[in-house]
Amino acid sequence: MRKNRLSAIAPAIQAADFAAQFYGVKSEAVSVLLFAQSPTLVKAQTRSPDGRFCHLDMVPASADAGGPGSWLLRSIQCDVPDVASSR
Repeated sequence: MRKNRLSAIAPAIQAADFAAQFYGVKSEAVSVLLFAQSPTLVKAQTRSPDGRFCHLDMVPASADAGGPGSWLLRSIQCDVPDVASSR
C-alpha cells in the first residue's frame, strides 16, 4: 500500500521540482494539479507563487534512469518571466 501511495504522489513532487527550478522558487511554494494520470503518462499543471503556469507531460523512468516511482519530463511549457517588467 505504501508503494502505491508514494507512486501516486511522486509525479506531483517531481512536477513541483521542475517548475521550481524553472522559476527560481522553492518547490514547496509551487501548487500542482495532476489532471491526467495513467501508468505510462502523467499530465500536470503547476502554478508558481506569482501566478505563472507550467504544463508538463511526464513518463515513468526505467529502473536504470531513476528507479521505481521516478518520472521523466516528456514535455514542458512554461510562462516565460517578463524581464522588462521586473526592472
